[in-house]
Amino acid sequence: MVQWETMRSFLKECYRDDHVLSDKKFFEWQFQAEENDGMANVVCAWDKDELLGMHGYVPWPVRWGNRIFKAAWTLHWLVRPDAPKGLGWLLMKKIQDRYELLMSINASKIGKPFVQGLGWVSYAPIPRFVGVLNKTKAAQMLMPEITANALDHFIIRTHLIGPHRNIVKNKVQSETYRPDWSLYPALSYGTVRSEKYFHWRYRAHPMFKYDIITLGNPERPAVCVFRIEKACGSYETYVGRIVDFFYPNDSVGKEQGLRLLKHVLHEMNESGCTYVDFICSSREYGQAMIDLGGQEEPTHRQVLPSRLAPIQNITYYQNIVFRAPPAERIPKIEEMYITKSDIDGDSPASIGMDTKVIVDNAVL
Repeated sequence: MVQWETMRSFLKECYRDDHVLSDKKFFEWQFQAEENDGMANVVCAWDKDELLGMHGYVPWPVRWGNRIFKAAWTLHWLVRPDAPKGLGWLLMKKIQDRYELLMSINASKIGKPFVQGLGWVSYAPIPRFVGVLNKTKAAQMLMPEITANALDHFIIRTHLIGPHRNIVKNKVQSETYRPDWSLYPALSYGTVRSEKYFHWRYRAHPMFKYDIITLGNPERPAVCVFRIEKACGSYETYVGRIVDFFYPNDSVGKEQGLRLLKHVLHEMNESGCTYVDFICSSREYGQAMIDLGGQEEPTHRQVLPSRLAPIQNITYYQNIVFRAPPAERIPKIEEMYITKSDIDGDSPASIGMDTKVIVDNAVL
């Protein structure tokens, strides 16, 4: 990628030396440089040879009701403090002029009111569903002012979980994965979870290893994508992160989804995970965790940390902001399918972090 050293210096100045975007391989994956002849999806502002600002975006098909739009997920909107006033707005406008539908997650306290002023909709927080597999260990990780008794509402009933023999693992390809999306109305507002998307978001990820588990016929699979993260800092353990979980929205699909989740939770339990979380705007899919003993975390009181490398005892919830296409309806948050995996929600904290995971009881 041309002018990489200038970009890396800019990123280190705006963020910090070890920020994950300053890793060239990660930067090129995040902004799809390989798919664009080495050109990253980043709008930049220059003053001669000086980089003044940047705004990244990732084009991707998004289902919006009965239509599919080529949308842009925006991320990493950065401007030097001494840049001309209004430069940030101009960078955003460049992207807005190209796409009818724009979306972003984790808008900052500064960025959120700005995009709301441009007509964007903001929803927060996105629900987080938590299931505790080991109460003793989880009690060592409680958020401030939370007592161990609070965990009783989140205990996974391990007698209900177990392996399933018909699971298909890491084989999302046309012969095994071709969903009839009409069976998934709960996915009517969100990124199209296509085979191509799964390849880019999960298989090609330069730092994390994900498992993609499916159950059912290729036309109507239940799907779960997860990784196991090593928490470090004040306490060391493993935490399961479910980043995608969906199934056909009928009685058969719901039963398949529950069986699939039982299998995934069994794998996590066998791998020594202390707890598991699933951030998802759709309570339709979060309910499966609740059915097995987990619970939706209260929005006013976070029980277990969500930032784990290192563990940070600060309340943090994911948000979603978007600008809907003209004349299209604005869905409620529960009608959308937004998860931790959308674009950069599930991302390494820094370069050099311990990204080892446990898979099948082996440390990789």
